[in-house]
Amino acid sequence: MKISSFATGLSYVRLLEVITLELTLIRHAHSQGDVDRVVKGGRMEDALSDKGMKQLGLLKERLVEKRWQFDLVFVSPQRRARQVAEGVRKATGAELIPGERLKEIDCGDLTGSPFKEAERLYPRPEGGHRSYEPMPGGESVLDQTSRVSSFFMEMLDKHINKKLCIVSHGGTMNVIVRLLYGLPATKPRFPGSTHTLRFADTSISRFSISSSDNIVTWYINDSCHLRGLQE
Repeated sequence: MKISSFATGLSYVRLLEVITLELTLIRHAHSQGDVDRVVKGGRMEDALSDKGMKQLGLLKERLVEKRWQFDLVFVSPQRRARQVAEGVRKATGAELIPGERLKEIDCGDLTGSPFKEAERLYPRPEGGHRSYEPMPGGESVLDQTSRVSSFFMEMLDKHINKKLCIVSHGGTMNVIVRLLYGLPATKPRFPGSTHTLRFADTSISRFSISSSDNIVTWYINDSCHLRGLQE
C-alpha cells in the first residue's frame, strides 16, 4: 500500500471516484485502570471511569451531530472498548462484531500492578525493552503485531467497498497505523525502540484506502469533541 499526501492537497471529487474502503479508528475512553494507575493490557477487564463516561457522551454527540455512518464496527472484547463500541452503535446504528485479535498487548504477570511496582518487576534494560522479548507471562510487541496484522489484513480482504470502524486500544491502533504507513514495529538498528503514536481517549483517526492502493489520511488522534471537558 502506498501513502498519498494528506487529503487537504487532493481533489475531493477525484478522490471519491477511486475510494474502495473507508476506515475509522476509535480508542476507548478513560477507564478505572487509569484512575488506579495500574498496568492494564489485554487481560484487564476494567470499566469506564466517570471521566470516561463523560468522554463517551461527547463522542456520541459528535457522531450524531455529524451523522456518521458505518457498515460494520469491529470491537475488542475488553470491557472498556465494548462500552465505547456500544455508544458508537447507538449513535450510528452500525452492527458490532467482536474481534478477539483486537485486544491490547498481553502484559502477563504485570497486569494490575501499580506502575512503580511494574517498573521494579520489569526494569528497563539499557537501550530499552526489545520488541521480540515478551513481558513475563505475556506478549512481545512482535507477538501483538502479528496478531493484529492478521486480523487487519483479513478484514480488508473480506470487506472492501465498506465504511468500517475499529474500536480498540492504543497499542492495537499503533499496529494498524504502522501497517498503513509501512513502518516496522522496531526501528532499524535500534532493537529497543518502536515507532509509537499516542492516541487520546475516544480519539478518532480516519483513512481512505483506494482501488489504486493509495492511502489518504484525513486525520489522526482527533479528540476535538473533548474540548472544554474538565480534568
